[in-house]
Amino acid sequence: MTQRLGTQFWMLWTGETLSSLGTWIQWISLPLWILTVTGSPLAAGAALALETLPRILLAPWAGLLIDRLDRRTVALGSNLTLSALTTATIPAVLTESVIIVYALTLLTSALQTVSTAAPQAMIPRLVPESRLTTANTAMAWTTGATMALGPLAGVGIATAIGFPSAITANAISYGAAVLCLLGVGRQTPTSDGPAPTRTLRDGLAALLQDPVLRYAVLSEGAVLLFFGAAPQFIVISVNLTGTPTGSGLFVSGMGAGWLMTSLTLSKIRLPVDPLALLITGAISTAPIALTAAAAAHLGTAWTFTAGLLMGALNLSLLMAPNLLSQQRADNAVLGRLYSFRRSLALTAQLASIGLWSVTTEILREPAWAIAGGGILATLTALPLTLRARNAALQATR
Repeated sequence: MTQRLGTQFWMLWTGETLSSLGTWIQWISLPLWILTVTGSPLAAGAALALETLPRILLAPWAGLLIDRLDRRTVALGSNLTLSALTTATIPAVLTESVIIVYALTLLTSALQTVSTAAPQAMIPRLVPESRLTTANTAMAWTTGATMALGPLAGVGIATAIGFPSAITANAISYGAAVLCLLGVGRQTPTSDGPAPTRTLRDGLAALLQDPVLRYAVLSEGAVLLFFGAAPQFIVISVNLTGTPTGSGLFVSGMGAGWLMTSLTLSKIRLPVDPLALLITGAISTAPIALTAAAAAHLGTAWTFTAGLLMGALNLSLLMAPNLLSQQRADNAVLGRLYSFRRSLALTAQLASIGLWSVTTEILREPAWAIAGGGILATLTALPLTLRARNAALQATR
């Protein structure tokens, strides 16, 4: 596989692996630190919301930046800046300056919008089209592995050494990613022009004018609207029980599910049909939600199993639109199209956080929110995925 994908792809993959590991270490550690300092789960939840909002607002502009500049340079610059911002978080944690941590979280999230989108847009130039599924599966594998190991490592580091040490590990991971990116060749800008707003519209048009992409993205948004807050909601709920290790087990279970699914896909020799993957994810959401809701009453041991199922679900719902975008969109607008898709998805996820908060407050039973959200997600997403399939079949006739 290494020879087929090429050395430059594996350098990119290694950098993404290291930075992703550091991100997951801090992702679980920082909300736990805020909960420890303030005693408020709402304050911990606010940190998660602050991580999402900048990505919604800035994702389209990040896509424009990726398409107008050398993508490797953008990735290098964003990772360097992320390393500096993460390092600046350490003294804020030491002095228990929660407001400063919030501000740095906003800035970090804004930069992560660029650092996350750039590698995805770089892949089509590093591997042949016939190996796109393999390359995306390799990226998914590293996400699953770091998602499984990072939270447990974060809790372990924070407990044994202290929260600042977990943040330091993240800062070092960004620096290591920069070194790996130096081994990837420059990528000539694919888009130019004097009107940024016009080029932004081009990226949105590329997404909306293709019926297959349009229905696929709407399906993804439907699942995220009704079920997207499930991971964050469960993490915060477990925190309320006073068992931070349980939070780590849940997120690690998600990573294990993601990892197992990506390994399974990598064993398939034929190209994976992204629409079949999307339809499977839409159908599976309701039964997975019902299983998680039932397991919620069996005690803290349910967290890993629930995470395992959700990790597998999340991979199928994320990988399918990625593959469709890379296969169907012009490379000149791929960065903007990808960023618009992420912006729409994050908007749905942020709305889901608010919807789940209100629903749980009214029902006073998290299991009802989990089960109901999963059923609504399947009922709304499945018809959209089938429309995407019909549009693809009509296009081939």
